[in-house]
Amino acid sequence: MPKGKVPSLIGGSLGKPVSVDAGRKCKCSRCQTDIVKSEKCYDVPQPKKAFSSKRRFCANCFKQVIEQSQKDLNNLQTL
Repeated sequence: MPKGKVPSLIGGSLGKPVSVDAGRKCKCSRCQTDIVKSEKCYDVPQPKKAFSSKRRFCANCFKQVIEQSQKDLNNLQTL
């Protein structure tokens, strides 16, 4: 079960998220579930970190990130 607030892509990231196939087994940076080799996952650049620093998300968590980003955009449109 993921902990904490769902991140949003609005926040001045260093680049755009990319869809990648995992080269080896790793963990989702949000829910800590295993992402097995060759499974589709998503790398999101981290602002204010080293140039190549990225957070890796499983498909389910990335879907939640996209939904949160859309909510943030909708809130901005109502201003």
